[in-house]
Amino acid sequence: MLRQQTDFIQFLQDYKGASFLTLKTVTEVKHNKTSRLDKSITFADTFKGRELLCTSFIVGGMIGASYENMVQRRLEKEGHGNETFHAESLPWGEWLIPKLLIGHKGEQYLRYYLEVGANSDISTFVWVWSNGEIVTPEEREIIEEFLPPPKKEGDRQGIENVVQCRCVNLSNVVSATFAGRLFV
Repeated sequence: MLRQQTDFIQFLQDYKGASFLTLKTVTEVKHNKTSRLDKSITFADTFKGRELLCTSFIVGGMIGASYENMVQRRLEKEGHGNETFHAESLPWGEWLIPKLLIGHKGEQYLRYYLEVGANSDISTFVWVWSNGEIVTPEEREIIEEFLPPPKKEGDRQGIENVVQCRCVNLSNVVSATFAGRLFV
């Protein structure tokens, strides 16, 4: 969790415009209780009750941008300039700070977008057990059986390189850098 969370939220409230973002987060990996391949095999039994975490470093995210404008620019870039995209309201939660921070069930979520480009989306994901041990390649292969299938994104956008929207619980953010400021 950010030690400077109050300062970070105040900075978000005062900030106007969009900026590149670098994040370090630690989140619990959501997984099924049983294997998708064999429902008799449980995660708890297979991994002796260990908790799986993911440490991620996201470089090249975009914060404070208009989702609707980002999709529209991609439509035009991909030759669909005569089409118009209109964003719908949030599927969950409510804006605490428009385009930046969402409130939902007493939690705060930072909204950002993964950018597509030559120097963007330089992300690293490291899976670790809650005791700090790094997940081995063999364990990772078995874990895949317990993960839900990936969701298809951006069907409504009508573009090849979809705008990938992400929300992270602010309590999972370890550090954030944007608009020339580092928050830890």
